[in-house]
Amino acid sequence: MSWTAHEDLAEAAASALTEDGALEGMAPPLTAPPHTLDFADVAEVLSRITGRTITRVVMDDNEWISAVVA
Repeated sequence: MSWTAHEDLAEAAASALTEDGALEGMAPPLTAPPHTLDFADVAEVLSRITGRTITRVVMDDNEWISAVVA
């Protein structure tokens, strides 16, 4: 999954379309790197940064609804 925010891409597109020469001579990377992170990777990074164990949990829709309502 790409972690590039739509807002960031929209800002880059607006700049490229409205500012003369804004991206002239550049080939800027506008999306995530070739190795993208999945949620398990994000949990691992957050665990390392915070020193706490963070685990990816997968729930089906009904489980999630029950948990949120509770």
